Amino acid sequence: MYLFLDNTAEELIIYVSVEGESIREYRKSVRGEGSILKALEKVLSAEGRKPAGLSGLAVRVGVGRFTATRMAAVFANVMAYSLGIPVCAVHD
Repeated sequence: MYLFLDNTAEELIIYVSVEGESIREYRKSVRGEGSILKALEKVLSAEGRKPAGLSGLAVRVGVGRFTATRMAAVFANVMAYSLGIPVCAVHD
């Protein structure tokens, strides 16, 4: 399973790609009490998966909210490092 994080807009968008299935989109608010980690936990739970099942991560960078984009990039890098999976940045 691959995840694509896009935190450049007003909400976090997480795209889930599982081989042989259509890509699914989840939109989560990460303001206030929300966080990228909490949003990801909800998405993985909805998918019936665990972080260990991830094969790779991608994160959108470029145009958008600077701090939110940076937070998503750091989150993806830390998660990929801890799971030993690849991560890439996708530019506009």
